[in-house]
Amino acid sequence: MSACPYFFFGMATARYRPARLLIWAALLMAACLSATTLLAATPRSPTSDLLADSRTALEDELYDVAYAKLTHYLQQASTPEERREGILLLAQTLYGQKRYQDMLQLLEQNKKLADGSSQADAFEFWLAMANFEKERWAQVVVACRWMDQQYPQSSYRSRSLRLQAWSLVKQGETNAAVACFARFADLYENTPEGPANRLDWAETLINAGRIDAAREVLEHMPSTNPETRAGQEHLSMLGRIYLNERAWNKARNAYTPLANLRNVPDEYRAMALLSLTEIAVAQTNLVEALSLLDRGIEQLSDPTLKGICNLRKGKLLLKMDKPDEGIALLRGFVVAQSTNALAREVQLELAQTLLDKGLSDKALREFQNYLETFSDLAGTARAQQGKGRALFNLGRFNEATLAFEKACEGEPNPLEKARNRLHVGDAHVAAGQYKLAIESYARVQTQWPETLLADQAEFQVAECWARLDQPARAKTLFW
Repeated sequence: MSACPYFFFGMATARYRPARLLIWAALLMAACLSATTLLAATPRSPTSDLLADSRTALEDELYDVAYAKLTHYLQQASTPEERREGILLLAQTLYGQKRYQDMLQLLEQNKKLADGSSQADAFEFWLAMANFEKERWAQVVVACRWMDQQYPQSSYRSRSLRLQAWSLVKQGETNAAVACFARFADLYENTPEGPANRLDWAETLINAGRIDAAREVLEHMPSTNPETRAGQEHLSMLGRIYLNERAWNKARNAYTPLANLRNVPDEYRAMALLSLTEIAVAQTNLVEALSLLDRGIEQLSDPTLKGICNLRKGKLLLKMDKPDEGIALLRGFVVAQSTNALAREVQLELAQTLLDKGLSDKALREFQNYLETFSDLAGTARAQQGKGRALFNLGRFNEATLAFEKACEGEPNPLEKARNRLHVGDAHVAAGQYKLAIESYARVQTQWPETLLADQAEFQVAECWARLDQPARAKTLFW
């Protein structure tokens, strides 16, 4: 998998949720009521005032207020039409309160009231919404397909089609879901939900590993405003595809607006700046990469995302042979995120990088920092092994032996345990303790006889006997 920040941070953001349909439906019902009021041109009744106030509270997401007013309204509603309208708004209120079972019961108990009326499709749609939240995916698919056939002119048809698509996604029926998204694009591309549908479509394809198809969907998306949420997500999704394909110029064109525009959410700005950093590093423009990371550190308000920029900057400084500055940033990240599993990996990676660069004294301090900060079994074994190697490089062979012994004790991986036992022998050899070394190498041969490490241990035993001035014993191993 690419080092693209999208995949690294797992920041996929879904612009579609069934709750979004609540807003559209509320606005639709409000428009219908306004039209009716204008045509009638009659004074508002007390129940009309209650209904209008309820709708306003619902649109403002004041669900408790809406619930109280609608309960009062339904006690006063005198006609079937008034009751149907109140029940539908109450169902949406219950949806907003996440009271899905109550919502189901309300709609099912009053379904006969809706049969044959102009609001029958609305009852079916909100029943499907409630069932979606109850994770009855198959039931939702059946209901949405029935609505499509039964109410071809319904204003809920487009939303029902998207609800069907996401139910199919939930069931793992990707091809059927993709067909729904494609059909929606054919029928409703120019509606307000058109961009969101295309983004859902592309994300489903990405999750299914069909990247070429996702790219095509995104590249054929009608022009969107990069200052809108849909426009920003479009650029972000397209940018990460181009980045993974190493299409640097296309990726840069997608991400640059997200880095430069005002009022871009932190998640998109961070993704853009980190991705532009990856492009700069790939093109060996490390100065530009540092500048982009500094912008992230300065502009982002989310502490976690700011920390990720500091982390990336610290790694880049190490790569540029500026260890002191890099170490300071990486240590700061580890301290701030000490309860995070990523912090453990960062601390180990820092120590290992310093060791690989030949900075054994600095590496030793960082391995020790890990041992003093974290206590997980596998990580501790790795840190002890790294500590042993750093001590070995510094000529502190007896201390290295102890570190390798501790690595052997804690290492869960049999092959790594054998490798650490071999290191124990090597440290004894370096200290001139050949008999102790032979004992350690013999354990490798006995406990892991069918490995290449056992063959290496046998050779080392022969070397030890030769150094102990016992060439005959050495010869029996060499030949």
